[in-house]
Amino acid sequence: ERVRAELTKVQAKAEAAEQSHQEQRKKAATEIHKMAERLNAVQAERDQARQDAGSARERAAELAGQLTAHQKQATALLARLAPAEAQDNPGC
Repeated sequence: ERVRAELTKVQAKAEAAEQSHQEQRKKAATEIHKMAERLNAVQAERDQARQDAGSARERAAELAGQLTAHQKQATALLARLAPAEAQDNPGC
């Protein structure tokens, strides 16, 4: 009888340990799933940021080109106006 009681006790402990282990595995699996979702979200944010940065670089290059063109046009206009001003104001 004592052996049966001891066996029942050991079986109960084993079942409790197994149940605890299963709960820990479920928690770990849930945590891993959450971490994987977060990783995917962060990677998507990173990819979007890279794309936005690339677009910003392209736009900056475009604007720099436009600025250079405007500066050349302004320089050319000033060069045309300078001789005309010199003719209008010969005393300067």
